[in-house]
Amino acid sequence: MSVRALAVLAAVILGVLAAPSAAQADPVTLLDCTGWQDVSYSPPLTNTETSTLQSVDARFGTSALPLGLCLTVGSTITGGGYTTSFTSLRSCLELAVASGEPVTRAYSWNDATTSTVSTTRRVERTEGTTVITFEGTVTAGHFAGATIVETLVAVNPNPLICATTGVSSLHFTDEVLILSD
Repeated sequence: MSVRALAVLAAVILGVLAAPSAAQADPVTLLDCTGWQDVSYSPPLTNTETSTLQSVDARFGTSALPLGLCLTVGSTITGGGYTTSFTSLRSCLELAVASGEPVTRAYSWNDATTSTVSTTRRVERTEGTTVITFEGTVTAGHFAGATIVETLVAVNPNPLICATTGVSSLHFTDEVLILSD
């Protein structure tokens, strides 16, 4: 191969590597963790809206074995989670604060780092499930500046239990995605 042909080939390869493509413009998934979230209610949820203490325990990846998994790019994170508690009006018919409410929380990861996030909540309730989606930004710590999407899914509470003794806890599947901008 001639020197000129090699120079043209090198220019083409370097041009392809340096040129932005549609794939490079798309966000990159930095972290994708699955796991669960357990929420306990005191007093138990009934069909009547009541001031209720909600205690949340969320676990992902190796912190949520045997079902959790974390896949990351450029990170050693294999698991993590968060806990929180708060009091608000709740019933079996209204499992979560209304859509649009801002939520701030801190995730703790297994590599001793944290990610503080600021999100808004979207709640969708069907006949069989409740889906709660948090979307926003990592405001501090690991992945700062990235986009976060957390999706929770739970089977709606049993109406017979809601009408009598009440529901003291719910189990959600949970997925956390952190995406580069």
